[in-house]
Formats: sequence, C-alpha cells, structure tokens
Amino acid sequence: LFPYTTLFRSSPIFATGTLSYTLTVPNGTTTTTLTATTTNAGATVYINGTLSGGSGTAISTPVGVTPVTVTVFAASIEDTKTYTVGIVRSA
Repeated sequence: LFPYTTLFRSSPIFATGTLSYTLTVPNGTTTTTLTATTTNAGATVYINGTLSGGSGTAISTPVGVTPVTVTVFAASIEDTKTYTVGIVRSA
C-alpha cells in the first residue's frame, strides 16, 4: 500500500507497516531536526502539521517524551499514512 516511504535513519529501521517509533536523544539535546523523505515524487510530508522541506523540521526536545506526528500524503488519499515518533530526552 505504501512501500515507497523512508522515514528516518534510526533504530528501529523504518518499515511501512510500523506506525510508531521511539527516538532517544542525549540529555544535552534541546533541539532535534527530524527529516522525512519519500521515494515518490508526488508525496508530501507534514511534521506536526507543517509542510516539511528537504532540510527537515526542528523539534524542541525538553526533558521527557516529545510526541511528533509525521503524515505522508501520496497522490491517492487512500495511501495517506500517519506515523508517530516519541523523542525521548532523559533527565
């Protein structure tokens, strides 16, 4: 259904059927840039509701878990996928 999306370079490795991810950042990390790319030229990516450009979207990372929503819109509305990323920053 949506095999042409690559979301991020992290563990776990991205899989189209996996809609939830956790990323852990070091304590000193106050901002992280999340970049989502697609292999389908017609797809658009929104991160936290904002159209994401090629350079990614800066996400503030306070101590705790910061929820991020990544929505990928393909040419067909049926192929829309929403992924969640919990960015974890330890105290």
